[in-house]
Amino acid sequence: MQLGMGSAVETLCGQAYGAHKYDMLGIYLQRSTILLMATGIPLAVLYAFSRPILVLLGESPEIATAAAVFVYGLIPQIFAYAANFPIQKFMQARGIMRPAHTSPRPRSPCTSSSATSSSTASGSASSVRRSCSASAGGSSSSPSSCCFNA
Repeated sequence: MQLGMGSAVETLCGQAYGAHKYDMLGIYLQRSTILLMATGIPLAVLYAFSRPILVLLGESPEIATAAAVFVYGLIPQIFAYAANFPIQKFMQARGIMRPAHTSPRPRSPCTSSSATSSSTASGSASSVRRSCSASAGGSSSSPSSCCFNA
């Protein structure tokens, strides 16, 4: 329920930022935070009375008690989500942060390193390229998995 209501912030903030109406970004942030917090109050009450509601719906008292213990732990999450989600969408609209589901690929420690070594016997310098046995983002990215190729 809160996800659907909070998703409107993404659209509204994106449109306001694209239209250069930067003052509206803050207004949308404030309104959505207040609306989600207000929506969280009835949800918290519903969560607080989850055990009697589940028993009334025909669930066994043991199961209802176990479910209620779990749901009681989710009550603070309602308000944390109501504060966090609008801020996240506000910052995404302004281009300050990436979406949570995308992350940069880890760089392999061996792909960009190059060194020069000199051969003392012939007096000539040979270029040594460092390469990894695993590709970037693979399971083996420690420097010990790299080898030197002449």
